[in-house]
Formats: sequence, C-alpha cells, structure tokens
Amino acid sequence: MDRRAGRAALAAQSALTVWLVLSLWVLPGASALPDRPAVSLYAVALGLLAGTGVVLARRQRHPLAAVLIATGLGGTGFFAASTAVAHGHHRLPVVGPVLAWLPTWLWLAVPVGIVTLLLRFPTGTPLGRWWRLAERVAAALALCLALLAGFMPGGEGTVTGEPNPFGVPALVTLTPLLNALFTVLPGAFLLGAAALVVRYRRGGPVERQQIRWVVAAAGILAPVSVGTALLGTAWIAEAAAVVLLPGAIAVAVLRHRLWDLGLVLRRTLLYALLTAVLLGAYVGGVLSLDAALPTAPELLPEVLVTGVVAIVALPLREVLQAALERVLFGARRDPHQVVRTLGRLLESSREPLLERVVAELSAALRLPRVAIELPDGSVTAAAGTGGPTGNGLRIPLQVGGQTVGALVTSRRHPAEPLSPADRRLLTDLAGHLGVVVQSASLDTALRRSHERLTHIRAEERSRLQRDLHDGLGPLLSAANMRVAAARNLLADPADVDRATTVLDTATGDLAGALEEVQRIIADLRPGQLAERGLVAALRDQVDHWAGRLTVTLEAPDPLPPIEPATETAAYRIVLEALRNAERHSGGGSARVRLAISDGTLTVDVRDDGAGLPATPVRVGAVGLRSMAERAEALGGAVRVESPAEGGTVVRGVLPGVRA
Repeated sequence: MDRRAGRAALAAQSALTVWLVLSLWVLPGASALPDRPAVSLYAVALGLLAGTGVVLARRQRHPLAAVLIATGLGGTGFFAASTAVAHGHHRLPVVGPVLAWLPTWLWLAVPVGIVTLLLRFPTGTPLGRWWRLAERVAAALALCLALLAGFMPGGEGTVTGEPNPFGVPALVTLTPLLNALFTVLPGAFLLGAAALVVRYRRGGPVERQQIRWVVAAAGILAPVSVGTALLGTAWIAEAAAVVLLPGAIAVAVLRHRLWDLGLVLRRTLLYALLTAVLLGAYVGGVLSLDAALPTAPELLPEVLVTGVVAIVALPLREVLQAALERVLFGARRDPHQVVRTLGRLLESSREPLLERVVAELSAALRLPRVAIELPDGSVTAAAGTGGPTGNGLRIPLQVGGQTVGALVTSRRHPAEPLSPADRRLLTDLAGHLGVVVQSASLDTALRRSHERLTHIRAEERSRLQRDLHDGLGPLLSAANMRVAAARNLLADPADVDRATTVLDTATGDLAGALEEVQRIIADLRPGQLAERGLVAALRDQVDHWAGRLTVTLEAPDPLPPIEPATETAAYRIVLEALRNAERHSGGGSARVRLAISDGTLTVDVRDDGAGLPATPVRVGAVGLRSMAERAEALGGAVRVESPAEGGTVVRGVLPGVRA
C-alpha cells in the first residue's frame, strides 16, 4: 500500500468515526438510539485495528495490513450506515436506498476480519496446506452468506425492519440455507482460536511471547461471540471482548517487538489513550446526566460534559504521559528508585548477585537486554531475550582506574536510541557495578583456586599412596620376608652363613627403604629448595638422576627472587615431566631449561623420544593433570606438545617472580 492509499484509508476511517460520535452522542435524537455504549466500544476497537493496519502497510507492506484495514473500515462503515438509517437518512433520494442496504451485509466485515486475523496472526501466512484449505472453505461460505444477506428480500436484515431495497424475491426459497450459514460463524471463531493455539505451540520463544496475549484475548472473544450469536445476549459483552484484541496486539508490539512497530505505536499511544479516556468520560457523563436530568433540554448534558472534558484534558494528558512512560520506560524518570533498588541488591547476600542486578536493570528500565562483559569478551551475566545490542550502549566498568568489564545494553527499538536521561542513569550506575563485578570476579577466582588446591591435595595424597605402595611397600615386605627366613636358618648351625647372607640382603632392603622415605620427605618440601634455591635443587636431581635418561639443566644462576609457591610448583612440574619422559618417551636424553621474562618463570622439559601418541593421553595416568593444576593454582598454565623435530615438550609458565 502506497502513501496515497494509506492516507485515503486513514481519512475514511477518521470520517466514519467522527460521524459515529456525532450521530451517537451529539445530533438530535441520539439519546433514543439503542446500544450506544456497545457501538462506541466497537468504534474504538475498530479504529485501533484500522490505524495499526495503515501503519503496518506503510512500514512493512505486511500481509495482515489489508486484513486490519478492511476489518476496521468495514466494521466502522457498518455502524456508521446503521446510525445514519436510525436517524432517518435512508429516506434521502439516491443515497438513501444504499444506506439502507449496506448494513444488511457489511456487518460481516467484523467477524470475517477477526477470524482471518486469528488464523494468520502474526506472520500473515497460513499454518499449512490443510489450514489454507479450511480458510478457502470459510471464505467461500462467508461470500455466500454476504450475497444471501445482501439480496434477501424482506426486512429481517435491515436496521428499521423495512424491506430490503435491493432484495431479490426469488431468494426467499434459500432462507433455510441462510440460517444454516449463520451457524457457521461460531465455528469460525473457534477455528481461529485453535489456529492461534497451534501456532503458539509450534512457535519459538519470541513468537510465543508475541502470541501469548492475543491467545488470551481470543480465548475470551471466541466464547463471548459464540454466546452472543447463539443466545442473543447483549452486544456490550462482545464489544468489550473485541476491544481486548487491539489491546493484546498493542502489548505484543510494545513489549515483544511485534512487527517492529514499537516506536511508532509508542509515539501515538498517548494520544490514543487520551482520546479513549475522554471519549469514555464524555459517553459516561452524557448518560449519567440524561438519567439524572430527564426534563433538561436535549443538548444541555452534551454541552456540560464538553466543558468538563475541555477543562480536564490537559491535566489528564500529564497524568497519562507519566503513567505511560513508567509502563514503557520503567523508572527512567525516577533514577533514585533504581539506585535504591540496586543498593538493596548489593546488600543482599543471595547468589547469583550479578544475574539479579542485570535482571533488575532490564526490568526497571524496560531494556530488551542488559549484559555485563568481562575484559576478555565473555559474558558473565545477562538478562533479556535478545535485542539490537549492536547499536546499543557500552559503558566501561572501572575500579581504581582499571577496567574490570563493561555494561552492555540494547535499544528498546532499533530506530530509537537511548535518551540522554537513560545514558546518564546507566553511567551513574556503572560506577557501582564496577565494584560488584570486581568482587564477583575475585570471588569466582577464589572459588576456583580453592577447587584447584583441593584437587592438588587429592592428587598429592594419591601420589604419596602410590609412592608408598609401589616403592617403600615392596622394600619393607622383602626385608620382612628375608628377616623371617634368616631366623629360620639360624635354627640350624650349619646354615649360619646362609642366614648372614640373607640378613645382609635384608639390610640392603632396609637401606633402600630409608632412601625411599627420605626421597618422599624431600618431595614434600625439598630441603635443597628451601636452603639453596630452585636451580641448586634441580641440579642435584639432574646430577643424581638414576634413570636411563641423560638429563641436562640450563638455567640462569642466580635467579631473581621467586615466590616460594612458584619455586615449589616449578620443582614439582620438572620432576613430574622427567618421570613421564623416563616412563613413556622411549628417548635417551632430556633437557630442563628455566627462563625469566616479564615477571614470569618459564619451565621447559624437552625429551628426544617418540612424541605424543596418536590417541589422546589419559591425563590422570601420566601426571599431566597434576602439573596443570599446580600451574593454574598460581594463575599460570602448562602446555604439552610435540615439535616438528620430534620428542615432547612440557612448558609451564608461572607468575611470582619478584621485581
């Protein structure tokens, strides 16, 4: 739909609405018309539907735009023509018969339009092949109903009960068919409601949020319409139910970005609400004065209510604007409330704190998405279901001049940047959030460090158990058996020499056990490491290496001051890497190299063996996990790789070198 057609539809809708207001509440004889409140509610709902359709057509050319416009224009046209007939204008020459004829079939615009909207909401396309077939059947039945109702002779379909000016006498025989078609309408409403439910169940999270409110409105509208059609109840209930439909669409547009019309609708919603409230006040005031002053002149209630409405219009606009801004923009106009809420959250000890803070900001300021990013780009906390964050706002979070993260927010609408008030409020809050993010990061680091230390302790216990079982245990068992054998031999004087030999062997076993105990004690906290430093302790291990590997050491001597925890970790990593190379590499030599750079200690252990196996190595089986845990406990890292020239390299990078 081009701009000219949109303007024409909007002008026609406005003209019909103005005529309805005048004919229902202003013109002489208006008080005698029946169902004035119900018709007024219909006029409000149909006007909102038509206006939404015009905006949707001009911005997106959406398939549902034509449905909304046709429903609004057709329904308003029906009520406008009916009130014109009620005022006697059907007796005018030329246009009079047309006015009397239009209501006989134009009423179908409302039920057909609403059912079509329910069947195709929100995409404008059918659910599937069978649903398309059901729509075509319903459209054919609606067309037949419109033709029969529009040209059926007699006065059953006219407003005044007078004969249809364009009635065809031959159609009288089809009256049973007409009555049968009337019974299809309730089923059509139920079909539309069922289509919404099916679409809701098939849709994703965003589409479900958009459909949810319309499903609720349809759940009320369908049974009310069926009851009105079958039981002949008052129109006011159906009119009130119809008003819920544009209200539900407005919620989906404003809160869940339906059709991306939020910006346009927000700019016009204030005036729509003001018009609706003033119209409701006008209608209620006129009805009340008519009932209280039955003998007053005919236009006196209208004049009095018009004066009161004119007086309260400006203050009412301010009240509605404040209420609307709170609904759409949250507590932006009351930043102290946001700060108080944030303060209460910071005082709370419940976890997780950051998630609760961003959720509160998203809800308080009505932002689609609020997130906190760490300096490495990872998101530590987020709230919302997405949104156009690319053009949103990114505010650095700093503590003591150091950036600890960023507060990232999205726009409420892609075409609506955050206002200066929003930016000021979020910037003020960022100062408080920086402390929260830093505290949360420290808490997380402390928790992970505790977990790593706990794991290291468990690994150390396992290593001690393994050393005692595999090394010390067999030596003591052998010595025990040899001592027992020597005791048995001493019972025979002829076997004294053999007993002496066995005891000498047992003495060797005990000496080996003593050395193993000393080695285990040294591994817990090597005396050389505490007394002579890292390089001397490693050189002692390298010089007295008892395995088949030829081990060399390259290290600056002396090293700069290093934290004791870093020295111990480096010592353990080197020994574990050498043991792994001795057991698994198959090589003949290994080189240990220490280097200092930028406050970190780098430890390299390289062997000339076969390299890493093609299949993944079980970390726990070869001690790699133990080395990695030791490094991570200090904020460092261990990497194991096979270079192109062959062999395996274990490289550990550890902080803790003092300046």
